[in-house]
Parts: sequence; C-alpha cells; structure tokens
Amino acid sequence: MQLITQVQMPSPDFHLSESSVIMMLGSCFAENIGKIFISNKFKCDANPFGVLYNPMSIFEVLSVVDNNDFDFDKYLFSYNGIWGSWMHSTLFSSESKKDCVDSISLRYEEACVNLKAADVLLITFGTNYYYTLKDSGLVVSNCHKCPASYFNEMSASSAQIVEKAIPVLSALIDQNPKLKIVLTVSPYRYKKYGFHKSQLSKANLLLATEILCQMFPSNVSYFPAYEIVLDELRDYRYYAEDMLHPSDLAIKYIWEKFSSVYLTSSAVKMMEEWLPISNILNHRIQFESTEKQKMLYKDVLEKIKVFSNSYPFVNVDNELLYINKMLNHN
Repeated sequence: MQLITQVQMPSPDFHLSESSVIMMLGSCFAENIGKIFISNKFKCDANPFGVLYNPMSIFEVLSVVDNNDFDFDKYLFSYNGIWGSWMHSTLFSSESKKDCVDSISLRYEEACVNLKAADVLLITFGTNYYYTLKDSGLVVSNCHKCPASYFNEMSASSAQIVEKAIPVLSALIDQNPKLKIVLTVSPYRYKKYGFHKSQLSKANLLLATEILCQMFPSNVSYFPAYEIVLDELRDYRYYAEDMLHPSDLAIKYIWEKFSSVYLTSSAVKMMEEWLPISNILNHRIQFESTEKQKMLYKDVLEKIKVFSNSYPFVNVDNELLYINKMLNHN
C-alpha cells in the first residue's frame, strides 16, 4: 500500500565524492545541508556571508566573490553603536568597526578561494521579496532591524531573477566549465506576507529555476527539496514549533534523499567511518577514574589517526588539538 506521494528524484550526471569541494549559498536548505556536510568532514563552505534569503542578494554575493572585488565601504554602516554590512547577516556585526571588517574579510577571502575550486555550487532561494536602500538603491541582504523607513520593499518576478542570474552563472561556468550548480527552493513559508502571497513568491522562484535549468542544461539542475516537504512530508509533525520551518526530522529526511542521489559510495563510506569518532567527540567523556578517561581519549586519538591516513585531504587538526589538550589536562 502506497501511503505517500513520492517525489521523483533527479538523475544527475555527476556525483559528490569524499574529496569534492562544495559551496553553498542561500536560505535554510543550504544552511542545514551545509552543516551536515561540514559535520561529516566534507570540504564545504556554507553561507560565507550568512544566510541569504532572496536571489537578488545571492547573485550579488556570487558576483563580488567571483570577481574577487568587494567594496567594503559601499556596504558598511553603523546603527545604534553597532557596525554591520548590508550584504551580510548579523553574524558579522560588532561594536568595533575593525572587528566587523576583519570577520568579513576573513570569510570573504576563504569564499573567493573556495568558489574557484568548487566542484558543486548549491543555491537555495527562500523568497522573491527583497529590500533596497532608499538613499542608494543598494540591494540589502539583511535589514539588521533598522527602521523600515530606510528601505524599499520589492518583489522580483521570475524574469527579473533570471536576468540577474544569467551574467553571474555565465561567468562562473566560463571560468570553470565543469562546475555543477544545483538550485533548490526553501520549503519555509513566509507567514508575514500571507500564505497566498508566499505561494506566489515560491511560484516565481520555481519558474526562475526551471528557466535557468533550461538555459544551462549542462551545468544547472534542480533538487526538489520544496516538493519533498510539501508532497511527501504532508504532515505538521515535519514542521518545527512555529509550524513554518521544517523540523529536524524533515531535514534528516531531505538529507537522506539528497545523499542517496548525489553521494558516491566512497563518500558514504567516509561518513560511516567518521560517525563513531564524531559521536564520541560530541559527548562529554565522564568517568570516575581519570585513567578510564585517558584510555578513551587515546582510543579516539588512534581512530582519528587511522581515519586521517585513509582520508589525508580531510582536516582533523581541531579534533587532534582537542584530544591532545584533554590528554595533557588529565
């Protein structure tokens, strides 16, 4: 008996191996899947500007990263004693202008390197609504809780999204013809616009992704995260307490769908070998006997070394530093 309507999964012409370089930009799907990749030791750069919700901001970010030419002064601002950037989330904000610029610069430089090396770029659109500064027309990625009088609220049509995307995607593909770009649409519903307008917003995003897939058939494809949540997971148990965001269970389900399509068997094997190490590192080791603690730390240390020998391209420096610190402490 079939109790759900299953979404047909794509059949990509590429796969992600354990050594693939992955870049992710956008809304909640990019953020959540990026965290899973990172926690499983893949080389993944997820949202180096913070969470980005709209395609106009996403392609603006991709443009400045691809061109390796970012005008900090153009986007920096100060409000209520806090420095921030209109192109970044509040993760980069600080009371100190220097600290704000330093944190932005570090992630920007990393993003420039990682985008050029990327095998796969995953982009998630959340909404077609976006904001611009009234005094300059600058596209804003995050309003930073500044007064509404600072901004104009806009909504991008599918044609406007495509127009914004074409030169950016063309440049990326010209520089790296083997780059694969996966587009997704976030299943998060924007209650603030009303559910009807939220659906219209998603319709514009979905139409834009379809057009871009048709325009760049060798490089751009679509993963149906939006459809999986709305069609396969048609139940409120798959939503968080706000009844708007996908729950942890839904995210895990989407990840399993995603990984079954895109990951190589060797990438899955790496994840399986890292899991027991990760489980130990993510839990506090508590025994009455300090000697038992040392034995467990030494066992984990040996496991990490074996793992590192099998996957020398994976950076385990932080884990080794932590284990050695705990051994010396005890």
